[in-house]
Amino acid sequence: MSKEKTVFVAGNFNVLHPGHLRLLRFASECGEKLIVGVFSDRISGEGSYVPEELRLEGVKSNSWVNRVILIDDSVTEIIDKIRPDIVVKGKEHQNKFNPEEKILQSYGAKLLFGSGETTFSSLDILHKEFSQSTLKDITLPFEYMSRQSIDINNLKGLIKGFSSLKVLVIGDLIIDFNAFIDMDSYTSKLYDLGDCLISDGDGNSYIVQFLKNCYDAPNLKKILNDQNILKIFHYARFDVAVIKKNLGIMCKPIYCTKIASKLSRTFTDRHGLKDLCKNLLKIDLNKQNQTSDWGNDSLTKNQLEYAANDVLYLHEIKNKLDKIIKREGKQHLAKACFEFLTTRAEFDLLGWQDKDIFQHK
Repeated sequence: MSKEKTVFVAGNFNVLHPGHLRLLRFASECGEKLIVGVFSDRISGEGSYVPEELRLEGVKSNSWVNRVILIDDSVTEIIDKIRPDIVVKGKEHQNKFNPEEKILQSYGAKLLFGSGETTFSSLDILHKEFSQSTLKDITLPFEYMSRQSIDINNLKGLIKGFSSLKVLVIGDLIIDFNAFIDMDSYTSKLYDLGDCLISDGDGNSYIVQFLKNCYDAPNLKKILNDQNILKIFHYARFDVAVIKKNLGIMCKPIYCTKIASKLSRTFTDRHGLKDLCKNLLKIDLNKQNQTSDWGNDSLTKNQLEYAANDVLYLHEIKNKLDKIIKREGKQHLAKACFEFLTTRAEFDLLGWQDKDIFQHK
């Protein structure tokens, strides 16, 4: 069986532009696994206009990329650690000194260069945006407003209606809804309860569909509140907060397959339920109905099948992950993480979704 060919690309990736996309596509076609290194804020220095966590998130969203790592050492040290078969750089580096060549030659790897079809950098874009833009560059879309029958008098009411949206898109801009509503409103809307899926591992699943703003479910509450029943979730942090807000129950004990995956499968950044089913159980989940209308009083057959898949495989996934966690000696860490989830959910409900009080910042 032939070895999986690994390709490595490194960069700042302040803004993912067409040049980056073509380079990543080219790199992905050079092998079976593409690893992308993103330079840390410390390494990038003045070359970093966007925080490293956002740059990492941007690269991770690309479907050609299999793994993303933060580079906080020299590139040659990283290459020596992961030993890729191929390193790909932009065409602009072809006739320059490339320190990677020496280490690559030492173990028979290759250095390739992209096509160079697009020659501009993220910094060029950002410099132009921040240093050259003037008020004269801003044009008011009066024609758009008239076409949509929008005037100053009803604009305020329109903006107020944004509070019911998670993302507002205007032209080419995506505006986070945090900009328009306060945290109390944000927390209230984020954790509204829809449907609840349950499976006891026997191959069957059961759906509890709530009426609007009516969460009187004594049998469900009894199960969730039973300290002798382990509740298995995927991304328990969110579900536990929803249950606490709407049912008044702090769910215990808890097992989270997403956390278990992150603890045990440290070789990948893919910890979604679809990825776990595919990698651990060899099952391909169909996520087509994820974005369908779940607000209807009656759900379609396809929606019910999709919902059932969200819980049917959790028991088997748990068993697979438990074996890896035991092998790695991380049972105590997993237990501590699961027990802390209820506290993390309390933080979320108080409006601390994106803040980590343990950070030095």
